[in-house]
Amino acid sequence: MRFFKLFFSRIAIFALVILVQIAFTSFGIYYLQNRYPFVSGIVSILSLLIVLRLLDYDEPASYKIPWITLLFVLPFVGFVMFLCFGNRKISKKRALYFEDVYSVTQNAIPEPDVELKKNVMAYGQSQYILNTCRFPAYPMCYSKFLSSGEAFFECLKEELKKAKKYIFMEYFIIDKGYMWDEIHKILLQKLEEGVMVYVMYDDIGSGTKVSSRFASNLNKEGIKAIRFNKFYPFVSVIHNHRDHRKITIIDGLVGFTGGVNIADEYINVTHPFGVWKDSALMVKGPVVDSLVALFLQNYNVMSRRQLFIDDFIVKNHQNDDTSGYIQVYGSGPKPIYKENIALDVYLNIINQAKKYLYIMTPYLICDYSVLQALVLAKRRGVDVRIMTPHIPDKKMVYILTKSNYRMLLDAGVKVYEYKPGFVHSKLFVADDEYGVVGTVNLDYRSFIHHYECGVWMYKTNSILEMKKDFLDTTKNDGIEMTKENSHLGPILRLIKIILSLFAPLL
Repeated sequence: MRFFKLFFSRIAIFALVILVQIAFTSFGIYYLQNRYPFVSGIVSILSLLIVLRLLDYDEPASYKIPWITLLFVLPFVGFVMFLCFGNRKISKKRALYFEDVYSVTQNAIPEPDVELKKNVMAYGQSQYILNTCRFPAYPMCYSKFLSSGEAFFECLKEELKKAKKYIFMEYFIIDKGYMWDEIHKILLQKLEEGVMVYVMYDDIGSGTKVSSRFASNLNKEGIKAIRFNKFYPFVSVIHNHRDHRKITIIDGLVGFTGGVNIADEYINVTHPFGVWKDSALMVKGPVVDSLVALFLQNYNVMSRRQLFIDDFIVKNHQNDDTSGYIQVYGSGPKPIYKENIALDVYLNIINQAKKYLYIMTPYLICDYSVLQALVLAKRRGVDVRIMTPHIPDKKMVYILTKSNYRMLLDAGVKVYEYKPGFVHSKLFVADDEYGVVGTVNLDYRSFIHHYECGVWMYKTNSILEMKKDFLDTTKNDGIEMTKENSHLGPILRLIKIILSLFAPLL
């Protein structure tokens, strides 16, 4: 049933149309090469120029090398593929529009007087996020770690019912089923009470789940819904730029983010990959202003409406009597974002860890810099532990994830797989001091292609809850990996080599 739903979906049909376009482009160039020999020379020259251009790109080597290899080994194939998908630049007009919308919302957020300089490492990480995202760190904000999709769902419903002014919801996946039906009922009730409801979902992420009329049907009900980056049946690298964020904001007072989408498998109503393990974070206080800004940035760009942030942030938040600092960050593709912020936040935590570093991630498909940082942390004496799924949602991705165990195991890093099923939680916790909950996977899609978000925390109570959840999960449901039980046979190793080469492009 799941296969047929995917096969006959709008996304599958559009993808087929795009493949036909690529085939026609390939055939056209191939025909010209055979009929006019000089065309082959032109293609080779253009391929060389592309290589030179790639060498000048401000991109990681892991992104450049696959293209350069393809262009040198198979100039014709490489040229066609780069023509279709390689140019990551967007129009200058679109880039300026993004920049204008983003700057307006970022500059509207008031900055608190934060004193983090006593801890040089924490201050440096906080300053990095502030300087790249313009979102400050806030003291005295409430946070609650939600260690499962079920816990998130119950907490979300409870808070949605309290809404008095507005609700923002931004998700990669919305799927019709029990979870959405329950949320939908609450949203309709809130509309009757005069609450404004805004919903944004990714068009490809939800494309096999809901119809193309889903947003318009919600709008007829009074919910102001839009699709992020509408998927059109034309070749474009923009199709790779998906909104992978998961954000709910209620009245500017309460915010949620984490790994949980709006679909039944996330709360274990259905079990396509065994037991689903996920997590989320609820925050209250002035840090919610940053989540409001993140939502409005993409909503305003995609809807072409101008929702003003001053109408949605709370002027006088109540401070919570709690310790620590909380800071939201956003990340996304170049040139909208100038740096790989999500990757850098993770690397900073890995490099700062002194005692322990615990990570949950559904995918472990990252470049050498991340793997080496994990190895170096272990060499410094840090207790590094990582948990990944035992039942994968994507078989090819699982091969790549498993292929990276060997380097880590050789260094003494402990790797676990979640025996009951699939881990979708994106969790970093270190030294009882640093923690991150968000939407960012340890893979190239999150680091290079997607719009992502996360919450960085320093010495909050939630960090100890995250640590406990990790240790409890590895103890009760973890399979510790060894060189023997993680070994890949010769055929899988060959597949791994091919996939590793082109993973940054996918």
